[in-house]
Amino acid sequence: MSRERRKRHKLAGSLTVEAALLMPVIFLVVFLCLYLTIHIHNRVWVTAYAAEQAVSGHVQPDPKLLFAGEMTSERSESAVARSVLIRGETMYFTGQSLWRTDASARYDICRPVPYLWKIKAAKELME
Repeated sequence: MSRERRKRHKLAGSLTVEAALLMPVIFLVVFLCLYLTIHIHNRVWVTAYAAEQAVSGHVQPDPKLLFAGEMTSERSESAVARSVLIRGETMYFTGQSLWRTDASARYDICRPVPYLWKIKAAKELME
């Protein structure tokens, strides 16, 4: 075998070893970025879902999330405010829980008519 030919074979073998060591790292980074993107997507939807329920006061249908696990919600309402707490999970493709998301929203109930009556009564007292 000539010297150049041996050199080519030696380089080809080193490229295979480097690729075998580097590809798992590349796949790991790609899948971590993918799952992080899915988790952020789910978190945004759960937060918007909680805010919508707090403002409207109605139970909305669950949003369609990616790789989602169980969603639980707690609601409380008083004469002054309405609050909603929703807990959701982003699942790993094997079915294990990867990340948990807690989203809460509070809506202070505004009753403008009694408030305006109070302002009008205070204005009349000032006159």
